[in-house]
Amino acid sequence: MKRLVKCLTSVALIGAMMMSATGCVSFGVIEYGDFVDALEEEANLKEDACTKGKNRRHEGYEMKRYIEGHKGQCMFAFYELDDEDDAVEMFEKEYDQYVDSIDDDVFDGSHKESFDEKAATGYILIDGENEDTGRSIYGGIFLKENTIVTAMAMSGEDKDIDRVAGVLDAIGYPKP
Repeated sequence: MKRLVKCLTSVALIGAMMMSATGCVSFGVIEYGDFVDALEEEANLKEDACTKGKNRRHEGYEMKRYIEGHKGQCMFAFYELDDEDDAVEMFEKEYDQYVDSIDDDVFDGSHKESFDEKAATGYILIDGENEDTGRSIYGGIFLKENTIVTAMAMSGEDKDIDRVAGVLDAIGYPKP
């Protein structure tokens, strides 16, 4: 019995170490109201100051609802699409563009990315500089099922980074 317990404990510890070594990032689907609350509380960005819509086409996709807003040099967006396949397609365009900039040596800094089309889950975490524009970038883009969330600071200023970090913490999403 002791041997079985030791074996199970060893397997669990090895699994935990492998997960941390591979940099596994975990997050769930966020609700629209929770995202809006995070914007208001952490970024001091009121819902009325944002562009939003319900049950209409936006950026070429049918949306259940969306909200986009800017505060300082930060950009925040929440898209809840009608169709999960459309969400995957929309995210994949952003993902491919980002990966291309890494491959072209346009980005300098730390990054982590993953995309599983079949599971409709993906993320891009960025902390660095776009060498073409000279702009610092901090934040992330996330896909979970039919929802895409973006929280990005387009400057290296502490107040902008704090806004993005605060929103990501409030919704339980990982930071770069």
